[in-house]
Amino acid sequence: MSLRVAFVFCLLVPFLTHAEPGKGIKFGWAPFFSPNLTVDDPDGSADSSQEFVALSVVAMFPFGRDNRWVTNVTKYDFTLDASTSDVGQDVKSITVAGFYQRRLRLSRYFKPWVGLGPQIEFSDKTARHTLDSDGFLAQTFSDQDGVAYAAGFNVSHEWQLSDHIDVGVNAEYMFSISDAIEGGSFGALLLYRLD
Repeated sequence: MSLRVAFVFCLLVPFLTHAEPGKGIKFGWAPFFSPNLTVDDPDGSADSSQEFVALSVVAMFPFGRDNRWVTNVTKYDFTLDASTSDVGQDVKSITVAGFYQRRLRLSRYFKPWVGLGPQIEFSDKTARHTLDSDGFLAQTFSDQDGVAYAAGFNVSHEWQLSDHIDVGVNAEYMFSISDAIEGGSFGALLLYRLD
């Protein structure tokens, strides 16, 4: 089984086989801020960038009392600066991440969800280059497009606002496995709950 098939299996099968149809499913908007967004570049190190990412949606599929599968789809569009040691580039990507989450019942009012899982990325990395010590173009690299893989963990907590609306916070860190976007993030959740 190829790595791509294994990732798709991990992303899709858990919620298709375990989610209770229509019960407790949540979906919504998940914007976030990343203070250290970067890429795992095969031709050298890459700088990091601070980015606000608004195009991120999430769906949550519960199974059992304290377990759920979370799927995120996020669109990235950012630029990493070049230097004598860092490969500068323009990054455009769509990522699909899946997390198995377990709720930790730490107190009556604080029950965070903690999870881990894979991410698959469809990206275009263009204008890849380094600079010399005077700030002029030193070397160019071919554009990269294709599929990359990452894995990560996250922690989230939600509060019920009304019968069908929840709000929450989320912290996440993704580690590149093969030439993927990586870094930490802190964000908000605005969710609609089906019951």
